[in-house]
Amino acid sequence: MPGYVDAHVHFWDTSNLHYPWLDDPTPFGARCGLDDYRVATADDSRDLFVVVEADVYHRDTAAEARWVTSMCDGEPDYGGMVVWAPMDLGASAVLRHLDDLGVDGVRGARRIVQWDPPGLCTKPGFVEAVATLGARDLTFDLCLLPRHLDDGPRSGPRG
Repeated sequence: MPGYVDAHVHFWDTSNLHYPWLDDPTPFGARCGLDDYRVATADDSRDLFVVVEADVYHRDTAAEARWVTSMCDGEPDYGGMVVWAPMDLGASAVLRHLDDLGVDGVRGARRIVQWDPPGLCTKPGFVEAVATLGARDLTFDLCLLPRHLDDGPRSGPRG
């Protein structure tokens, strides 16, 4: 396969950060980092990889971003990171959060809404936050379930 961008890679380390989805016994293991990724993709011909936040406990999002950045800094095929952001708190909260992370290489933000009731991502503050990301030339990843599908298209700036 010719080169491509691996746009959705997850790293985690349960010895340093809390990932609620890894609280129960899981086949994924306690840690998955850059070395594990290198082994798994040794025969790959990707041009870049982008790390997506791994649904870390929200108070640990800055620590996760710093950990990923320190692990991947200097890697020629590291294309940056998509971080968690408090989209439901509106544009100013999202911008403050992104500025407070204090890391380079943020390419976008993600908010998992699959556990929330439908309608969250169509609220005015959420839509405003999505538009603000676009104004900063950042992507937005919306993680949802089928019951939210009608909300997805209405969560963008043109709602």
